[in-house]
Amino acid sequence: MADKYTYKQGQYLSFIYYYTKLNGCPPAEADMQKYFKTTLPAVHGMVVQLEKKGFIEKKPMHLAASGSCCQGRKFLTWSRHMRVWFLPRNA
Repeated sequence: MADKYTYKQGQYLSFIYYYTKLNGCPPAEADMQKYFKTTLPAVHGMVVQLEKKGFIEKKPMHLAASGSCCQGRKFLTWSRHMRVWFLPRNA
């Protein structure tokens, strides 16, 4: 991972990391929107940037971990059909 991240990207990466540690599952974009007090398109743009730079990767919930604490919760994501996990690369 040769690319460096900006201050704001670091804030998002930290939020994703600690949210996952505390809740046992990664945040949805709606969780990040609420925390950063911004719009869903802004959050989605940041997620796309982080993925392009290789800092995170997206995995549908049913592929990432079945039986997790996230099942049964409703999440708003850009697909509107599946929960998306944000996992640090090389983790």
